[in-house]
Amino acid sequence: MNYKKLLSIITINKNNGKFFEKTLSSVLKQTLDICDLIVIDGGSTDKSVNVIRKYSSKIFYWSSSKDINISDAFNKGLSQVRSEWIMFINSDDFLLNKYVFSKIYKDLLIFKKFDMIVYKVNLKSRDLKKTIGCFGGSDTNIKKLKFYNVIPHQATIINKNFFAKNGMYSLDFPIAQDYEILLRKKNLKIKKINKIVSVMRDGGVTNSNRLKALHYFMKAQIKNNVNPLLMCYSIYIFGIIKILIKFFLKNKSIFSKTL
Repeated sequence: MNYKKLLSIITINKNNGKFFEKTLSSVLKQTLDICDLIVIDGGSTDKSVNVIRKYSSKIFYWSSSKDINISDAFNKGLSQVRSEWIMFINSDDFLLNKYVFSKIYKDLLIFKKFDMIVYKVNLKSRDLKKTIGCFGGSDTNIKKLKFYNVIPHQATIINKNFFAKNGMYSLDFPIAQDYEILLRKKNLKIKKINKIVSVMRDGGVTNSNRLKALHYFMKAQIKNNVNPLLMCYSIYIFGIIKILIKFFLKNKSIFSKTL
C-alpha cells in the first residue's frame, strides 16, 4: 500500500557525529514510509557529512553550510517541507523504535484541525544508561506555558498551517526559539496523546545553557505580551534562584570542604 508522505522530519546538526547516525537511522528504519527526512548541517568539520552521504539516497533533502544560529537552521529545513505535518528530531535525539510511524499514522489523519500533537518523550542520560524522566502527552499543562516551555519539541508534531499563520523561527532567538514561537498564538490548540515516540539525551543546548535559556524565556514572554513586565522579571529571577540552589545542593560536599 502506498502511503502519502504526511510527515516531514527536520534534523539539524553541527559536529555531533558521535550521535548523529543513530538519529538518522531511527527515522530511516521505520516500518511505515510516510516521512520526508530533511537534514540541515551547520558546516560540520567532524564525520557528520560522511554520515549524511552514507544515507543520502534515502534523505529527501540535505545541505551543509554555516548557519546564523539554530533558528536559521530550523527555517532552512522548513523551507523544504512539502508535508502536512512537521517534526524536529535533532542530532541528540532519536525515535523510540521502528514502529513509531505505524503507531501515529492514524493520529495524523484524524487530528488535522489541531496546531500540534504532543506525544511523550523519554529523557535519558548522555550514555542512555539512565532514564531521567518521561514528559509530554497528558502530563502537558498548557496553562504553565506562560511561565516556561512545557512542550517537548522532540515528541511534538506540528501542523504546517501553524507556521503559515504564525511565521517561522525568529533569528533573534539563538536559543528557546521553540518556546517563543509557541507564545505567538493565543489559545494554542493541542492534542495530547500518551504514546512515547522519541528519546532525548540530557545535556542538549537548552539544558546545558539554562541561565541563557531563562533569559530568552523572559524575552519571549515580553515580546509576545504573555505576562505583565514585572511578572516576566520575577519568573526570571525565581528561575535563577532555583538553578543556584540545585547547584549548591549538588556540590554541597565541595563547599563544606572549603569552609
